[in-house]
Amino acid sequence: MKRLPTALMAVAMTTLFATATFADSEWSPNLLQKPNAEAELDDEWGVWKGGFSRLSSYNSIFPHQGNFLFRLAGTVKLTQNVNVSDYASIIDNGNAEVKIGSWFRLGGGTPKCSFITQYYDEDAAYLTEDSETIGCDTAKWTEQQMFKTVPPGTRTITFEIRVIVPTECEGGSYWDIFTQKYCDVLLDDAYFHINSTSTITPDEEPADDDEATSNEEDKTSSEDDETSSDTPAGAAATNASLHFKAVKPLYQIGTLVVIDLVENLQVATRFHRVDLWVAIELPDGNLLFMTEDPFEPFSNNPQAFKSSLDTSQTTHQVLEFEVVPTLLSGNYTFYAVYVKEGQNPMNSFLGVRSNIAMTKIMLSNE
Repeated sequence: MKRLPTALMAVAMTTLFATATFADSEWSPNLLQKPNAEAELDDEWGVWKGGFSRLSSYNSIFPHQGNFLFRLAGTVKLTQNVNVSDYASIIDNGNAEVKIGSWFRLGGGTPKCSFITQYYDEDAAYLTEDSETIGCDTAKWTEQQMFKTVPPGTRTITFEIRVIVPTECEGGSYWDIFTQKYCDVLLDDAYFHINSTSTITPDEEPADDDEATSNEEDKTSSEDDETSSDTPAGAAATNASLHFKAVKPLYQIGTLVVIDLVENLQVATRFHRVDLWVAIELPDGNLLFMTEDPFEPFSNNPQAFKSSLDTSQTTHQVLEFEVVPTLLSGNYTFYAVYVKEGQNPMNSFLGVRSNIAMTKIMLSNE
């Protein structure tokens, strides 16, 4: 098997994307004030109900990065208002997206979490909002992201992290009488980015006057078709998230390994279609890419697993096999990501359109 010249999928994904930033030319700096717990808080975050505290550790759990983490106890609404007036021209052209996210880890109980964005105009009048359920119940630090299209006219966006716990867990102690654990979620390294440049690519350069007129007529017709649906105008947004189902850290001879990938995709328009890439890093550092060919499900040639996707809520079985003595023992890391249609994430990260899903297992042939 030929070794790839650089393990971009393995190394760059776990370093560049661990900081949850794309290239500076495409995304703004983090627009949140005090997005992590490293500095003492004033009134940067609004807190409704529940408990919100800054800790150096919690029940032997340490921060994702740095020296402090946030603890959200019970049902909590954590909010911060973000002024996006500096990006008004991009927003009003309909080209703006926001990428928001954070790192989560379960403290205890059975919480349900979501990201919510509310959009307001320059007069603080409410326009619309988006929301997306996210995972916050894993026993390790996990990054959660949401991508949304910003409606024209927006000047302020309220970013909310909402945690809801069962009713039996409410009250001053936040103690779940069924699980015998505190009901809380740990949070670190939140971020909020917006496009800092136009999303027009070289192959989408403006046409000349005659072509522009024709294209504008086509666009108007297309918009009439699209807005005739039940979806309110301006409410369309791109939802793109991936995660692997929970796995055991160690598999020994005779045990069954099942790796399942869960997709949740709904793009704003057909112009926002994406490709799904899935890769496995082997113990020797080589990468295998999942293919669409059932007779050759994996290849060491970089390629997309699924192409031109616009809607997908499904689960893919990446692998299912029994551990046998002939298998190469060691760590196996699985990656999945949505990228802009036709782009190769091994060459550039500018086309990435989702979180980077990742899980790791160890095989032992002893």
